[in-house]
Amino acid sequence: MKLKQLLPELIAEFGKVISFRLDFSYHRPMKSGLHVGLLIDHVNHEVDLLSFLFGWVPFQATRLFDNQTRYEVSGIRDDGISFWFSGTRMLDDCIYPEFVSVRLERGEMRIDTYTGGVSIYPHGKKPYDLKEEFRTDYPMRFQFVNDNFVSAVLRRGNSYLTEAALLQNTLAGIVLTEKGHFCG
Repeated sequence: MKLKQLLPELIAEFGKVISFRLDFSYHRPMKSGLHVGLLIDHVNHEVDLLSFLFGWVPFQATRLFDNQTRYEVSGIRDDGISFWFSGTRMLDDCIYPEFVSVRLERGEMRIDTYTGGVSIYPHGKKPYDLKEEFRTDYPMRFQFVNDNFVSAVLRRGNSYLTEAALLQNTLAGIVLTEKGHFCG
């Protein structure tokens, strides 16, 4: 939410967004044999985040790697924003370090959502850190998403995702897993 709120200021100062990167590390699977690959478990969340931050537009994506503990996908949206998603499920502890980079025409913002640290790298100027912390509260995030899902299934409220977004995100994960390339 903080990144979405800050984007207009970043764009005004550094130009339009040209790329987005998300890299995460999670704990090893609790049970073996449950997961075909990390991509099918996760890419829909990254696609959703990309659409939440920059609006939905058609995109193309390519699977670069996928197994039970690691995946990588790269692609480009029709608005010219390129993206790269990568993640691993190899940590021994239940911690969730995530790193987000937003590259703009004249600078870059890097976020460590585990520590909350945010650094700005203006091109041609000295880098600096933001005072505001961007640390993610993972139990709260899970609770919100889970409550929203249950409420929507029980028809007590609306999903934060549209039906079209749910379909697109799910389709992207399936096609990338099965075919290796998605266009939609």
